[in-house]
Amino acid sequence: MTNAALPGGETRPPEAARREPFERPGGAVATDPYGPARPHLLRGLAYGIGMAFIFVAGWILLKAILDLSAGLVFLAAMAAWLTGTAVALGAEPGTLRRQRSTVLLAVGICVGIWFVGTYAAYVTSLAILPESTIDLMARMANAPFLDGLGATFIPSGPLEVIALALFGWLGAR
Repeated sequence: MTNAALPGGETRPPEAARREPFERPGGAVATDPYGPARPHLLRGLAYGIGMAFIFVAGWILLKAILDLSAGLVFLAAMAAWLTGTAVALGAEPGTLRRQRSTVLLAVGICVGIWFVGTYAAYVTSLAILPESTIDLMARMANAPFLDGLGATFIPSGPLEVIALALFGWLGAR
């Protein structure tokens, strides 16, 4: 199209300036029809961390207080699915196919649940030690976290991490 004068002395605007916004699935309006809108990763991070706090508390309950290692694999799968879904809904509401950055954020938060939950369970198990005569810091010095992690990781630790990563990925897609 040209910018030639029309009858009445008006000119047509260039083609790029006449683009109409279009509606995306879910009612969101995008102004760029040539690419997807950028996800709101900070909102997705906030939704994911909010969901992760709930499951870290469950991790402490199952691992430190009840000492159920088999239940942690089920908790990991459920936590990852719900956390991945929360991240995806927070970052890209109303879209069916999520961007890679949203999915990677969800997987990162899900694996973070394992790290934070395992450390919190370690501290809780030392804090609730019955009839101990030394304080918490001395107990932590006597039983370092990495030494205890190696001993407790072998039975179900790899399954927990794999379940968190896999179901976090599936939940965010």
